[in-house]
Amino acid sequence: MAVDDSGDLVYGALSYSLLRELNDAEAGSTYRDVSERVALEVTEQFPDQHPQLEGARDRLLFRLDELEPMRFVPVRQRRGDRLVLGGG
Repeated sequence: MAVDDSGDLVYGALSYSLLRELNDAEAGSTYRDVSERVALEVTEQFPDQHPQLEGARDRLLFRLDELEPMRFVPVRQRRGDRLVLGGG
């Protein structure tokens, strides 16, 4: 478990990031939307931790509606204004 220690609070990096992204999620967000942002943020802070999502990624958050997945290339890494894409 990656742990982030900010002053008096000690918490898991994944838990912290996930709660923050869920709180900021807009209507129409999917589990994929949230999990990709969380995974990128956690891995940037803790390079040995790679959060993954299993299950219905394209389902609307806290709903049963499943969306048709869009074709995309995931962002694997972000450093300043440079991105590494997972394009195969």
